[in-house]
Parts: sequence; C-alpha cells; structure tokens
Amino acid sequence: MKYFDKLIELDTKFPPVYNAKGMIYDKLEKYSQSYAEFSRAIELDKNNSVFYHNRGCCLKNMGRFEDSITDFLQSLALDPDNPITYSNIGLVYRKMEKFSEAIEYFSK
Repeated sequence: MKYFDKLIELDTKFPPVYNAKGMIYDKLEKYSQSYAEFSRAIELDKNNSVFYHNRGCCLKNMGRFEDSITDFLQSLALDPDNPITYSNIGLVYRKMEKFSEAIEYFSK
C-alpha cells in the first residue's frame, strides 16, 4: 500500500492506482475502504467499465445487492460483451432469490 500511496502523492488523478488499492482492500475484506477507492477511480474516469465492475463486486461482498446490480449494469453499458459481468449479475440475482433474472443473465 505504501507504494500506491507514494504514486498518489506523485499524481492524485491516476485512476488505476485507486482501483488497485480497492482490489487489495477488497481481498482483505475491508469493504468500506475498497468501496471508497473504487469510487475515487470512477470519479476520475467515468468511462472505465472495469472500475464499475470491481465496485459492483465490492458491493456484492457488502451485501448491497441492488447497488451491485446498478454498477454491473453500468459496466455492461460501457462493455456489453463482457461475460464475467453477466455472470456476476446472475450471481447477485441468485443471492436475491430472483431466479428468473439470474437465469436470464447466466444465459447471456
């Protein structure tokens, strides 16, 4: 983390650094910090589907399923051919016990 923080000192407007920090915090199950880092990356680059996808995964891990779906759908709007995003939407709908919707996205 100290290297990422050093990069941020050098350039506060480089979104991939915030995304990388978000990935680390998510792996450490520090979801509120992860969410904040992904949100900062999105704030700096609203057209990056990966940042929305990663924040959607974080939200899924937090149990914020509706918000997760919103981010995954935004990711798909930017990259409609990403099968992993369709799968993650299906997983969230399955957790929500919305099985018809889950099947719809798994089928895509």
